[in-house]
Amino acid sequence: MVVIEHEGVKFLNLEVTSRSADTLYSMMLNIRQCAYLLMAFSAALEMTPALLTCELIDAHLYENQVEFTKELLTRKFSEEPCSIEFKKKLNTVDDIISLTMDDITVNMPDEFVNKDKFVTPKPPMAV
Repeated sequence: MVVIEHEGVKFLNLEVTSRSADTLYSMMLNIRQCAYLLMAFSAALEMTPALLTCELIDAHLYENQVEFTKELLTRKFSEEPCSIEFKKKLNTVDDIISLTMDDITVNMPDEFVNKDKFVTPKPPMAV
């Protein structure tokens, strides 16, 4: 984590390195988890969340995922912003660890998720 102060405001940046990333199934979830942590630590430290930088090493896509991924990349996605709010004050790491979904409000427009059915069958996850 990196702190930058500008005009009296403290901004918190988070730099994450992932040594292996299953691009189709885990990468997007991992990025969301890191964004959540940046927001939670910023709230606990009374700072402004700023930049999330993700370095992906060995980001991979399996052969059986290529056609599904091509279709995924052609889909329309909303550019409307979404956000989360914490319903309780975060002061410590224990406060962050103890959070449940009941402690979080997700503000997301209805059209944020493309609910159109995929034509290409979803490939199995590599285990």
